[in-house]
Amino acid sequence: MRYLILIALNLPIIFIAIINLITKHKLGKIQKNRFRFRMFFWCFLLIFIVLSFPAYNMVYNRPILDAVDLSLFDIFQTTGIIFLLYALINQRQKTEQNEIYLRDLHQEISILLSENAKK
Repeated sequence: MRYLILIALNLPIIFIAIINLITKHKLGKIQKNRFRFRMFFWCFLLIFIVLSFPAYNMVYNRPILDAVDLSLFDIFQTTGIIFLLYALINQRQKTEQNEIYLRDLHQEISILLSENAKK
C-alpha cells in the first residue's frame, strides 16, 4: 500500500512536468536539445520510481509490492525531492526566458539609440 501512495503522490508531479515541457516546446520557448534532455530526465525518473521498488523486492525474493522497508518519511521525502526538482527546473526555464527577452529588448534599444544618434 505504501508503494502505491509513493506512486500516487509522484505521478501527478511528473506528468505536470512532462505536459509543461511539451507545451513550452510547442510554443517554441525551449530548444530542441534541451527539450530532449529534459524529456529523457522526466521519463527516466518516472520509470525509475515505478520499477525500482519492485526490482528491489524481486532481488530479495519478496512479493513485488511488499512495502515493509518503505516508511512514510521515505515517501514524503521522495515526493518533496521530486517537487523541488520540478520547481527548480521550472524557475530556471522562466529565468532563461526572461534573460532572452531582456537581451532582445537591449538590442532593440541599442539599435534605436544608434539610429537617433545618426540623425
